[in-house]
Amino acid sequence: MMLKNVVFPLLIAAALAGCAHGPTVQNDLPNSLTAHVNNDATGTMVMRGANLYTFGNEHCESAEMKASNISMSSQEALSTIPLTPGKPLTFALTTVNAQGFKGNWGCSVTATFTPENGKRYSALLQTEGDNRTCQMTVTDQDNRIVPTMMPEYSCVKTLAGTVKNGERHASSPYVPGIRVVR
Repeated sequence: MMLKNVVFPLLIAAALAGCAHGPTVQNDLPNSLTAHVNNDATGTMVMRGANLYTFGNEHCESAEMKASNISMSSQEALSTIPLTPGKPLTFALTTVNAQGFKGNWGCSVTATFTPENGKRYSALLQTEGDNRTCQMTVTDQDNRIVPTMMPEYSCVKTLAGTVKNGERHASSPYVPGIRVVR
């Protein structure tokens, strides 16, 4: 109950302050990944947030927050980040909702893939069932699904601890030792 009373006002304050950071969306940038979030949370007082994290490897080391946005919109193009062709990218997309009396919920998916030179990629985190689960799909500029490796657990921890990829959790994302890139 204490967490619910703290997180919701923080999300509201951040939204009113226009809290968004990270590179802008550039859908035509070669060697890049554009992150999108479709969040189906419902209710009369819904505040939605999304985050994009990258990691140094598939073991979740060297975490960096690349983008963050808090809004009322259910569909967000979050950010476009540059990629290094041939170098595996491990990243996570998260969503967090303050749903008034329904509580504060989030969902996170971590994936790894190896980008090819000259390609543009899009990652979509889609929540389902009023944010009870989520899944991520990565596609290339020709809208072909890109094979990814998805571990059982997300690299993004919550205040409640480790969560399974794609499962709802009742707290805010928390990555110890994370470096925020602005």
